[in-house]
This record gives sequence, C-alpha cells and structure tokens, in this order.
Amino acid sequence: MGSDPKRLDGLSDDEAYAAVALEHVTGGVVRAHDVGRLQGAYDLDLLLPRGRRAAVEVTTHTGPGVRHRSSLLGPRARGRGQRPELTIDGEVPAGLAEAVTALLLVPHVARRAVKVAAVAAADERHLFVGLGDGGLPDPLYRALARPVGVPGAPDPEVEHDGLTHLWLATAWAGSPLLGWRLGAGWSVHAIAG
Repeated sequence: MGSDPKRLDGLSDDEAYAAVALEHVTGGVVRAHDVGRLQGAYDLDLLLPRGRRAAVEVTTHTGPGVRHRSSLLGPRARGRGQRPELTIDGEVPAGLAEAVTALLLVPHVARRAVKVAAVAAADERHLFVGLGDGGLPDPLYRALARPVGVPGAPDPEVEHDGLTHLWLATAWAGSPLLGWRLGAGWSVHAIAG
C-alpha cells in the first residue's frame, strides 16, 4: 500500500474507498489524479507491480428513488449495511452478466466508462462502480452481500473499446469486491470492512 499519506488528498469518500480496495486487491499504489487543474480527468492513477499503470474512473449507481427511501418510508426502511437473509455461498449469482451489461448502459455509468476507456497513456483502464440499493436487480444485489462464486460466469457485453477492468462493490458491510478483466473473466476478492 502507498506510504505517502497525501496520495489520496482531494478524493471523495467513494474514490478513497475504491483506492484502498484496489490497493488491497492488486498490490499496487493509488494516487489521486482528478484534483486541482486536472478536474474532469479520470479519478485515480493505479501504479501496479511490474511497472504497469492503470487509469481508474470511480462512479456510483443506485436505483430510482433509493436515495430518498428512508425519508419517504420512515423507520421501516432497510438500514445500510444490514445483511439480508439470503445465502448464495459458492454459486454464480444468476443474471450477473445481463445485469452488468445493463449497468454499463446507464447514462452516467456509460459516460465514465467511455471517459476512462479513452485514456491512451495507461496500460490498463478500470471502471469502479459502487452499487447502492437498486443498483442491480434486487435478488442479485442481495446475493452480493455474501461470499459468492463466479468461476465460469459469462462476461458482460462491454461496448467501450479500451475498458480492461470492471470492479463492483456494494454498500453491504463485508461484501466481496467483484472484478472483471478483459480476457480473464470474473474474480471475487474479500475486502476487510
């Protein structure tokens, strides 16, 4: 992990979480990129072992109306970080490829995928999506609250030439980080909360 305490200065909470998670999973070092005069550029530089460099764009996605659900529904609303009563240990979540393909077509997610896919000065181009409630179909989102298996899961349809990696994280405490790499498929990574 990076030893420079200022390397993440200027990042939002979502970007800082993505930075720390990617350092943990890849063994690389992340530095803020989209700060100061570079506003509008991709968010993070990920310096990987063996000298490779990745550009990382971070975004979030929740379902319609979810951000205001607690104020509309009052105390009966599901609390953030509570685990659902569903166990999927070791199975491929049904509909993963289709749901991620649809996610990549959501306008604000697609814009960020296009932005990072166009970065020419990087060996890899990563999109990190923090998913909130409703960001994927409910049964799939709930399944991601527990350890899952993805070997053999089909690839999503990625229409953004140049995008090499996709990362999915949920708001569930202790949920795994799902990774997809062009040519290698899906992987699951435990992230300490």
